[in-house]
Amino acid sequence: MPITTLTNGMRFASARMPNLPVDAISLAVRAGSAVEGEHTRGAAHLVEHLTLARGSEDSRTGLASDFDTVGAQPMAVTGKDSTEYTVRVRSSDLAFALRAFRGALSRPDMTRARLDAEKRTVLAELSGIRHHIERAALQTAESRLFQGTPLALAPGGTHLDIARLNGGQVAAYWSANYRPANMDLCIVGPRRHRELLPLVCEAFGTRPSTNLDRPAPAPRSDAKPKRSVAVRGGEHATLSPVVWAFHAPAAGHSTRVRAVVLAALLASGFASLLVSELRVDNQLVYSPRAFYTGFGTSGMLTISASTSADRADEVLSRIRVVLEKVASSGFSHEQLEYAIRHVACSTEIAHADQVGRLRSLASSIHYLGHVPRLDDLLRLIRSVRTTDVASLAASMLENETEILTHAAFPAEDPS
Repeated sequence: MPITTLTNGMRFASARMPNLPVDAISLAVRAGSAVEGEHTRGAAHLVEHLTLARGSEDSRTGLASDFDTVGAQPMAVTGKDSTEYTVRVRSSDLAFALRAFRGALSRPDMTRARLDAEKRTVLAELSGIRHHIERAALQTAESRLFQGTPLALAPGGTHLDIARLNGGQVAAYWSANYRPANMDLCIVGPRRHRELLPLVCEAFGTRPSTNLDRPAPAPRSDAKPKRSVAVRGGEHATLSPVVWAFHAPAAGHSTRVRAVVLAALLASGFASLLVSELRVDNQLVYSPRAFYTGFGTSGMLTISASTSADRADEVLSRIRVVLEKVASSGFSHEQLEYAIRHVACSTEIAHADQVGRLRSLASSIHYLGHVPRLDDLLRLIRSVRTTDVASLAASMLENETEILTHAAFPAEDPS
């Protein structure tokens, strides 16, 4: 999967899937909540909305209406260390799509009227998120886990953050971060890289460079691990999301793979350790989850499950028992093989899926500066040993970063 750095500093990568009649495009800006300053909290999210509203030079109602003309639907998401704009279009509309993206990424309309309109949209979105109890619990875990670092910030900002932003602050954030040298463009579709390059250069008014930029430094977390913390509230709560979040440093790709395999061992499929313990044997929860999230050189392994408030403590204690068993190699080689098959299968499916491959491509160049071959990645996954997973689990338990039992969401008042 080739990567070309253009003269304007943008990095362009592509992956070929010759039998597809459509192209998937991702344009990632290496900026999110982690690069916001004290006076620009929430700016990443607001700029994302302004960008979608901007559209091409000829657009009347924004990027979404641009793509309506070719039957496509753009999506955008603001994260901690990047903001990504994606769309799938017919291959015949690729040049149009690239021009639309370039227009949208020029300076957006930051007039008072436009800012106020997009603020209202963002505030409505935040209200919906606030009432999603598992998402709220996970954000609380992240804020405590990375306390004192930029990674503790919620990617969307808070209601207060959005309300107090003014045009000057938003313009300053946009000018500092929405530069071509701070962007990664990825395309997955039927064309070869050399066929795509002229279209990309024409759309963005640039050409290939002979010098390759180094990857932008990823946000770091120097947060010191803390002892266990239990967060409670709401006397009449009927549902309690249990979230256990571990600070899992992951400077190398192999460490990331081990963390993903550990997550699969815990909660990937019906025969995994947590599903067996919490659902099959004790009927405490319906669907426990474990997943790894990478933030540059930092990482986070999260275990979550929703249960009734009166069972939260029991769920938490049984999660601890399972983790302690894993840390002491209290699982079989067959169970590890089962987890590895799950990770390898999902990896191969992602590479065979257009959108999945696009995400893999974008995250690889964002964090690694290169794209590992599928064969090498599968070899790395299958090389994980029992001792690798046990030592990783033991390391996280040793540092005991965070335990959160959330019962802060009371049932609706019938009155």
